[in-house]
Amino acid sequence: MHFSDIFNKNWDEILSDMSSENRLRFSEYFSKVNEKINAFVTPFAFPESFENESPNHLIFSVKDSIYTRNFPTTCGLPELKNFIPGNDHSTVENLISKGFSLVGKTNLPSNCSGIITDNILFGATKNPWDLTKNSGGSSGGSAASVAAGFTHFSICSDYGGSAHLPSHLCGVYSLKPTEYTTDTGYHIPPCYPGYRNFLKHIGVLGIIASSLETIKSVFPLVQNGNNPVKQMPSLPKDNLKIAHFDPFGGEMKLSSTVNELYENFTSSVGKSHSIEWISRRLYTPGKLNDLLLEIFGYEYFHCVPESIAQGLHHIAKSTDKPLTGFLKGILNSEDEFAMCLNNKTKISETVCSILEHYDIIMTPVSHTNNIDMIPRPNEVAFEYPPEFYRFAANTLLFSLSGHPSISIPLGIGKNGIPFSAMLIGQKNSESVLIDAAMKINPRALENQIPTGIKNHLERMEFF
Repeated sequence: MHFSDIFNKNWDEILSDMSSENRLRFSEYFSKVNEKINAFVTPFAFPESFENESPNHLIFSVKDSIYTRNFPTTCGLPELKNFIPGNDHSTVENLISKGFSLVGKTNLPSNCSGIITDNILFGATKNPWDLTKNSGGSSGGSAASVAAGFTHFSICSDYGGSAHLPSHLCGVYSLKPTEYTTDTGYHIPPCYPGYRNFLKHIGVLGIIASSLETIKSVFPLVQNGNNPVKQMPSLPKDNLKIAHFDPFGGEMKLSSTVNELYENFTSSVGKSHSIEWISRRLYTPGKLNDLLLEIFGYEYFHCVPESIAQGLHHIAKSTDKPLTGFLKGILNSEDEFAMCLNNKTKISETVCSILEHYDIIMTPVSHTNNIDMIPRPNEVAFEYPPEFYRFAANTLLFSLSGHPSISIPLGIGKNGIPFSAMLIGQKNSESVLIDAAMKINPRALENQIPTGIKNHLERMEFF
C-alpha cells in the first residue's frame, strides 16, 4: 500500500484483514509519525474485527481527559498515569455500540488547562504542518491525530476554544455543540478523594474530524441522550444571509500571515451568499477571559475537598494583586457568581439578537495562526498574559454565549500554518449549522499530507 492510500483513509481495506500488509504498512506509518508529533499517548489499537456490513466504517480517538474503560485516562497528570476507569463515557459507549472503533487516546495539557498541548507525563504535541511548532490546545493531540490521518475523528472537550483552536492550527474541522447538550460527566478524573465533576456551565464535548460529512454522521451520538436537542428544519435556500461579526470593535486586527487568505475566503463566499459586516464592542478580550475564568474558579472551588478548597482560598486571599478571573471566582459569594452568570446571559442575548436576522455568524477562529507569539501562562499564580486571551478571544465569546460553532480550514498562511474560519448558528441548530458550513466550505486542506509529516517521511525514505 502506498502512503497516499493510507492518508486518503482507505480504512475498509486496512481494517478488513488484521494480518495484511496494509495494516503492517499503516503501523509503520503510525510509529514513525507519532514519535515525531506525539499525538497519541497510547499504542494504536487495531480493532479485533471489522463489521463490513456496518455503515460506520470509521475509527476514532478520545482525548485523554474522557473516561475509557480499555485505556488509561490520565489527563496528562503523573498521579493518574495508571488510572483505568471502570466504564466508558456515555458518548464513547454510544459510538462503540453503533460500530465505530476506538483506537486510542490523545494528548492534552495537564488537566486540560491551556492552549499549548504539553504536560510532564507525555510531553508536547507538535503541529503536523510544522514540527517545530505546537499543535495548540487543549485538544491538541486530537487535532494532530486527525491531521496526521490516524483517525477519521476524535472526541474532545471544549471550555473556551479547546476544540477550535488546535483544529484551526492543524487544518482540520471541529464542532462545539450547544451548551448543556452533551454529557460532561466522567471528564477529568479525580486526583483526590471527594472530587466532584464541576462543569455545570460552558463546557461541552466536541468533535474534531477530517470532514464535515464525518461531523454530521457523528454528532447525533454526542448529544446528551437524557436531554436531546430539538433540531430545526434544514435551510430553505441556497443563498445564505451571513453576519460577519466583529465583537471587539476593530481591536483584533488579522495578522499579516493570514489577512489575505481570510479576505479571499470572504470574497469568494460573497459571490454566492449575502454577507453583512457588523461591528460591536461587547467586551475586551481580557474581560472575556476574566469572566470565563471567574465562573470556572467558583465552580471548581465548590467541587474540591475542603482541604484543597482551603489551600485555594489562602492563595486567593494572600495575593497582593487585584483579584481577577480564577482567583476572584474562588472568593465570590453566591450573589457575585449570579452576577457572572447574568453577564454571560447578556452575551448570549446579544448573539441571539444577531442570529434573529441572519442564518449564521462568521468570524475567524483567531486573529492569528502564530502560536509562537504566545508566552506560557503562570498557572501556579493563575496569571495569563494578554497574548494568551487575545489568541482565544473569538472562541471565548461564543463559549460564553453557549451557541454551537464549527471551524473550517481555509488554507495555509504565509508562515506555513493552517488558518480557519468559525461559523456560529442558533442554539440547538447543529444540523442546520453543519448544512450551512457545507455550502461555503472551500475544502482547502482535505486529504493533503501535512508539510511537516511529508518532509519527515521523505527524509526517512518512507514513500
